[in-house]
Amino acid sequence: MDKRIKNIFILFLLLIVTTNVSALDILKPATLNESYTIIQVCASCTYVNITVSISSGILQSNIEMIDNGSGNWIHTMIPTVSSRHDVTGKGDKDGIDSAFATYFEVTPSGKIASTGDSILYTLFTIISFGWICLLSFFILTMPSGNEKDDSGFEGKVIKIKYFRVVLIFLLWPSFIILLNFLNGLANNFTNLSMFAGTLGFLFETMLRLSWPFTIIIIAWIIIMLVHDTNINKQLDRFAKFDPFRGDNNGKF
Repeated sequence: MDKRIKNIFILFLLLIVTTNVSALDILKPATLNESYTIIQVCASCTYVNITVSISSGILQSNIEMIDNGSGNWIHTMIPTVSSRHDVTGKGDKDGIDSAFATYFEVTPSGKIASTGDSILYTLFTIISFGWICLLSFFILTMPSGNEKDDSGFEGKVIKIKYFRVVLIFLLWPSFIILLNFLNGLANNFTNLSMFAGTLGFLFETMLRLSWPFTIIIIAWIIIMLVHDTNINKQLDRFAKFDPFRGDNNGKF
């Protein structure tokens, strides 16, 4: 019984020692490649040293924090890795060496999505992906040209191919929307931040190419209309041709 009481007393003393230096109340997320200030509050400390590390190793070891004169000890750094950054340190609060530990996240946007935002991002991403799959299915199954016989003669104009072109046109903004959601996920989740640069580049590229793509689609439709008009004229001449009439002279 005495041994248990002794162990509880020792544990209580350890808790007091390890909490002698105030831990950071809120560690806000840091923005990748931008200046970030770590703040430690300890008005009675004469020194505060910290070590910053990530999962792959130590980034800064035993760095002296600067007292700004109001009991706040600060250290400014520029995080270059998107991941969790652990901060451990010690200071002499009230003349007693004490340790503390905390961490902050680094993301490209400097923000971490809440649970509700995460669900919405994921839901809209799945919906966008499903919509793209549905568009792709119809595009692949719809006829891309007019009806032809074995010899390649176009005997009938298929108008549904115009709807196929419209679906192709809708596919472009659908990809842009999907990339936007994926980029949002990558910018707000540390584990996906490695893809943020690539997704952002693809999003910007497709966004800039939207007008050229629109012009190509319009030109494609115009060419199809001109071609189908000529085909219809040719089919009308075939329909009106009577080989037994003497004034035909064998001509269409």
